[in-house]
Amino acid sequence: MILNCAIVDDEPLAREILAGFMAPLPWVKLAGTFSNAFDALRYLDRHAVDVLF
Repeated sequence: MILNCAIVDDEPLAREILAGFMAPLPWVKLAGTFSNAFDALRYLDRHAVDVLF
Protein backbone atom coordinates (compact mmCIF):
# COMPACT_ATOMS: atom_id res chain seq x y z
CA MET A 1 0.00 0.00 0.00
CA ILE A 2 1.34 3.40 -0.99
CA LEU A 3 0.56 6.29 1.36
CA ASN A 4 -0.06 9.61 -0.37
CA CYS A 5 1.27 12.38 1.84
CA ALA A 6 1.31 16.15 1.75
CA ILE A 7 3.25 18.71 3.76
CA VAL A 8 1.87 22.08 4.86
CA ASP A 9 4.31 24.42 6.60
CA ASP A 10 5.23 28.07 6.25
CA GLU A 11 8.93 27.32 6.81
CA PRO A 12 10.76 26.17 3.66
CA LEU A 13 13.43 24.34 5.67
CA ALA A 14 10.79 22.37 7.59
CA ARG A 15 9.15 21.28 4.32
CA GLU A 16 12.54 20.26 2.93
CA ILE A 17 13.46 18.24 6.04
CA LEU A 18 10.13 16.38 6.12
CA ALA A 19 10.37 15.63 2.40
CA GLY A 20 13.90 14.33 2.96
CA PHE A 21 12.67 11.95 5.65
CA MET A 22 10.03 10.59 3.27
CA ALA A 23 12.26 10.26 0.20
CA PRO A 24 13.90 6.90 1.04
CA LEU A 25 10.60 5.25 2.01
CA PRO A 26 9.23 3.26 -0.94
CA TRP A 27 5.72 3.07 0.54
CA VAL A 28 5.39 6.86 0.86
CA LYS A 29 4.55 9.12 -2.08
CA LEU A 30 4.88 12.85 -1.50
CA ALA A 31 1.87 14.27 -3.29
CA GLY A 32 2.76 17.89 -2.64
CA THR A 33 4.23 20.53 -0.39
CA PHE A 34 2.44 23.76 0.45
CA SER A 35 3.49 26.94 2.21
CA ASN A 36 -0.03 27.82 3.35
CA ALA A 37 -3.32 26.16 4.18
CA PHE A 38 -5.25 27.86 1.37
CA ASP A 39 -3.11 26.25 -1.34
CA ALA A 40 -3.28 22.92 0.46
CA LEU A 41 -7.08 23.06 0.67
CA ARG A 42 -7.36 23.79 -3.05
CA TYR A 43 -5.21 20.73 -3.73
CA LEU A 44 -7.13 18.55 -1.27
CA ASP A 45 -10.42 19.44 -2.95
CA ARG A 46 -9.22 17.60 -6.06
CA HIS A 47 -6.80 14.94 -4.74
CA ALA A 48 -6.87 12.26 -2.08
CA VAL A 49 -4.19 12.33 0.61
CA ASP A 50 -3.75 9.67 3.29
CA VAL A 51 -1.42 11.60 5.62
CA LEU A 52 -1.06 15.33 6.10
CA PHE A 53 1.96 16.79 7.86
